[in-house]
Amino acid sequence: MKLIGIAGKSGSGKTTVAGFLTSALIDRGYRVDVDAIGAEIKRRARRDHGWDGRKDAAGRALLQGLGAEGREVGGPPYWLDQMVRWHRGSDADYLIVSDVRFEAEAAQVRDGCAFVLQDKRDQCGVVWLVTGRGGLAGRAGQDPTELGVEEIRLDVADTEIRNGPGVTFERLRDLVNQAVEDGRHDFDAIYPAD
Repeated sequence: MKLIGIAGKSGSGKTTVAGFLTSALIDRGYRVDVDAIGAEIKRRARRDHGWDGRKDAAGRALLQGLGAEGREVGGPPYWLDQMVRWHRGSDADYLIVSDVRFEAEAAQVRDGCAFVLQDKRDQCGVVWLVTGRGGLAGRAGQDPTELGVEEIRLDVADTEIRNGPGVTFERLRDLVNQAVEDGRHDFDAIYPAD
């Protein structure tokens, strides 16, 4: 299984890009799983803290706190590791991770040859960075989950999807389809072996 990490700020279009990417890969005959690092945090918030699912100030603080706690205990890519382990038995060709937020997570997706699921060059992952819009205002925007995205630059990401003002839903889908057509979903197509 190859990983594709989608990075970007809240509201940048990561989930939409992941949906378009999923459709594009399925249309080409690939089996695809999609998950989010935040999904594991939300599962634990519900199970261990009785979180009701609302992302109001209290809910967001709980999620951000649990996220920070996991990263403190298990290192920066802790939640990515937990989420990927969940998919270990899948027969999917690709696992799209729709919410990469830290440089360490992006590096672990990209350099995943030694990662939980990857032990071969042909299973290394790629990172797409969605730019042009998004970000939280106020205190929520100062959380490490938002600030960490600032560290993910194109030297860590493999592909940039520009979702700025004036980019329509249809145009964004076309950008994703073109990136897949160009092989931007495949490590070996981007980084041919010597």
